[in-house]
Amino acid sequence: LRKHLMDREIKDVRQHGFDRVVEIETDESILILEFVPPGNMVLCDNFYNIIIPLEIQRWKHRDVKPHGSYIFPPSQSDLTKIEIWDFFKEISGSEKNAASALSGMGLGQTYALEACVRAGIKPDKPASKVTVDEATVLFNVFKGMLNSAPEPCIYKDMISAFPLKSVKASFKPASGLSDALDFFFSREIEEQRLSAAQAAEDNVVRKETEETERVEYIGKVREEAKEKLLEKKEEKFTKAQLIYRNYVMASNVLDGIKTARDSGMSWQQIKEKLAVSSSPEAKAIKEIRENDGIIVVELEGNNVELDLRKTTEENAGQLFEGAKKLKKKIERIEQLPQPKLAA
Repeated sequence: LRKHLMDREIKDVRQHGFDRVVEIETDESILILEFVPPGNMVLCDNFYNIIIPLEIQRWKHRDVKPHGSYIFPPSQSDLTKIEIWDFFKEISGSEKNAASALSGMGLGQTYALEACVRAGIKPDKPASKVTVDEATVLFNVFKGMLNSAPEPCIYKDMISAFPLKSVKASFKPASGLSDALDFFFSREIEEQRLSAAQAAEDNVVRKETEETERVEYIGKVREEAKEKLLEKKEEKFTKAQLIYRNYVMASNVLDGIKTARDSGMSWQQIKEKLAVSSSPEAKAIKEIRENDGIIVVELEGNNVELDLRKTTEENAGQLFEGAKKLKKKIERIEQLPQPKLAA
């Protein structure tokens, strides 16, 4: 992404219809964010030819893979454009209750429930029994919700674009949606961090009878945990670098094994062929764990596992990502307050 997007000017940010898909357009490319489960991120050129996806995916209706044409996920009803008669037909034709039917049209469970409450329709009423008059009221209510000016509200367990009559809990108003999201998620992260730290400390207190032992124990555990994480981080980072430094070797090993398998060779035949081969790639292969899809190769005197189901870049990238996650864990340990003796 850095290669294609660094220093590029964002020309447009748009939602694809009423779907959970966002497009970020620059002068040379389009970054597509899919929030439809399981989710994906796809970089395309301006003609929607895929440059590279975060994950290669294959569906009945489309393939998401490099060099293919990008096809959007199947669209749901666009509630911003739907007319009353089509809305009534879709609601009345559903086998679900009113709230679930409206939610399935793309409004989501929270706002579907809110629309029912504002329209005076019981959310659990069978959708097939909603009358034309009730559907008209419901239609006007949700259209009003979609077109209303944002009044971001921070509830205990969610953010809403406006105050909800269907929720009795109190809320904190916010000056903007971005501010509301920042506050909500930073608060949630802080609560989780504090909760985890408190639980760990309480557990130590229960087990230790002496304050000195408690302090020493916490310090020792943190230091040991930090050292182990450092070792794992360095190991992953080093192996990722080894793959890139020996890119041709790693690629040849993966491609060779895949080609052999595609040609119909059994794992036993592959192992026998490798045993008598004098090629650098054959000598580099130290173990084949066919049940796990793992090839262990020796790179500069170090054994490195390569996942046969991934490309060379993906194998290295997975190790880099693992190292970055471990680095964040180490930073969190370092930011914890130093344990002190109780007064």
